[in-house]
Amino acid sequence: MATELEAATKKGEDLNKAVAKLLTKVVKEHKRIVFNGNNYAPEWEKEAGKRKLLNLKNTVDALPELITPAAVQVLEKYKILNEREIHARYEVFLENYNKTVNVEGQLMVLMANRYIFPARSSTRSASARA
Repeated sequence: MATELEAATKKGEDLNKAVAKLLTKVVKEHKRIVFNGNNYAPEWEKEAGKRKLLNLKNTVDALPELITPAAVQVLEKYKILNEREIHARYEVFLENYNKTVNVEGQLMVLMANRYIFPARSSTRSASARA
């Protein structure tokens, strides 16, 4: 966008007019992606389907999109990350996700064993005595 604005102003076009023209173009090009509603609502799922957009609902589904050829190409083109760095980030994100899920699962088991099962057992034995 900056390149286009710089080119327009070098040609003598007024900056405000160049910005308005560029924004109009960008909105037309990307209108199918913009959604001004609740992106968590069921309506968005239907709308995303109509627009043929991905609607990835969790990390496991979304992370592989980082290493698709199109994503790699864009990140390399703008010199954000090279392919090796992208794959390294992908691996780190996966490992972080796995560790987080593992910690949460272990905590759930600990809480159940320490608080829920003993409480349930004590109510059973109390009702059996009554």
